Amino acid sequence: MAKLPSKYAAQRNLVLETLKLSPKTTYDLRRMGIFQPPTRVFELKAMGYPIQTSRVRVVDQDGYPHNGVALYSLEGAKP
Repeated sequence: MAKLPSKYAAQRNLVLETLKLSPKTTYDLRRMGIFQPPTRVFELKAMGYPIQTSRVRVVDQDGYPHNGVALYSLEGAKP
């Protein structure tokens, strides 16, 4: 893989440190200021981090359900 842009290193680190604590959805990561969570997760996976993706149903702050939202978890992280 080509060298990853360093301007996103802080976002990748934030995603990684957050996933070490507990699984997070795309919505969770966006609320933390990660505006392209799937891209940051893809980059971390390419760097060799064992991140698993599953699909879940989430209800947003307005009460609307969303099916198939990504839930990211770091393999081996403490629950």
